[in-house]
Formats: sequence, C-alpha cells, structure tokens
Amino acid sequence: MLSVLERRCLSPEMNTAWTEFENAATYEYARKFVEKNYRPKTEDDKSKLDTQLDSMKSTVDSLKKQIEDLKENNETFQKETKAQTERMFSNIKWIMSAMDRVRMSNVPLADFERSTASEIPE
Repeated sequence: MLSVLERRCLSPEMNTAWTEFENAATYEYARKFVEKNYRPKTEDDKSKLDTQLDSMKSTVDSLKKQIEDLKENNETFQKETKAQTERMFSNIKWIMSAMDRVRMSNVPLADFERSTASEIPE
C-alpha cells in the first residue's frame, strides 16, 4: 500500500496536498497533546495555581523581611562590638599608663593599634 501512495504522490499537486495534510494532522495532534497534558483543565486547577502563586509570593515576602531583620541585627551587633572594643582599648590604655606611673615594669608601654580588618563587609 505504501508503494501505491508513493506513486500517487509523484505528481506535484498530490505532493502539495499530502504535505498540507501531514502538517494539519501533526499540528492537531501536538495541540491536543499540549492541551491534555500541560494546560489547566478546569477553573479549579487555575484556582489552585492562583492559590499556590499567592502562597509563594507570601513566602518570598516573608523571606525578604527575615533577610532585612538579619541585616539590621548584624549592623546592631557590629556597632555594639565596635563600641565594646573602643571601651576595651580605653581601659587597657588606662591600665598601661597606671602601670607606667607606678613603675611596675622596665618594659616600655606597648602601642595598641586599632585594626578594622575584622569588620564584616556588606
């Protein structure tokens, strides 16, 4: 039967008609396949998708809020740590000068330098 069909398609008109038929049949099959397997089938499915989308948006908003809170907490922690370090340096200098005043040691006073290498970049 295939050889009969091949012989009939030898004419240009028949070949054009056969090509148009194949294109239409393939398009219809592909369209039905996509509609059946990949498109929401009912309004309920669309409603479920909308609900899931809203839930995801809510989750993203919540995560953004948590990130902002963590950034604020981190900044507060850095400021408190810096203030505590400044107080510590001030107290150490006072202790060192007190030791020097009463001549507790022959070793000269150490010079404490403040380092900013421990700061956390943004």
